Amino acid sequence: MRRDISWRPSLSFKKGKHLTVVVECSETYAYPPIMGRKKNEIMDAEELISAYAVCPSELLETPAGQEDVKALRSEGFGLITVDASGNAVEHLKPVPLIQVIGEGEFRTAARDLKGVTLTNVRHAFDQYQNNPPSGVMKVGEIVESLVHSAALVAKTQGIINASQASASVANVLKTMMELNYFSAIHQELSRARAFVGTYRNTAAHTPKTSKDEYVKYRDCRHGFLEGVHVVNSFRAAMTKVGLKIVSKSIM
Repeated sequence: MRRDISWRPSLSFKKGKHLTVVVECSETYAYPPIMGRKKNEIMDAEELISAYAVCPSELLETPAGQEDVKALRSEGFGLITVDASGNAVEHLKPVPLIQVIGEGEFRTAARDLKGVTLTNVRHAFDQYQNNPPSGVMKVGEIVESLVHSAALVAKTQGIINASQASASVANVLKTMMELNYFSAIHQELSRARAFVGTYRNTAAHTPKTSKDEYVKYRDCRHGFLEGVHVVNSFRAAMTKVGLKIVSKSIM
């Protein structure tokens, strides 16, 4: 781990080419306080780092221990317990801290979504928790599906022609941005087009260095949240101009 990080954990090691895993052991806390204090420092280190807490198994039998488990899960930390015989059990797998999007932050971003759209975005979030680039691609698929749905409705209403409606997502959005019919929502269309252009193929970009890996996961976090905002703003924009679009289930 970088020397400019003041925390010296109980153990640290490399996993693969780019990921550093740190381990903090505690006899009294399932969530060692120093992990919370040093989280922001780790996230600012420009290095891909994940962290485990290790504690005696009996700590999880207390209400305070259960609250610690919830906090560890929400903040992306892993957890291993060890019983009196020395048997270790992994309860939580850690994720690189730079990628973490907490449940509360997700709910805030998705608070205006409902029905099938919310279900789709929730599924993308669950996928993000296990594989951030894949989760970003999934929310990108949701955006694209909404654009295709809007194009179909616009064609049905005679706003665009069949050729324009069947074009790529980027070109559908470009066409809409050039029409007076959509002038009131130009900003929302531009934001959607920028998102598709920037994040659609995130998982296909293979990082060559540790810094590249860090940047990829950092950008995944921003990309996922931006995608959720685009889903919300695009749907609201279509309603504003009188186009009722239907969300399809994307799994």
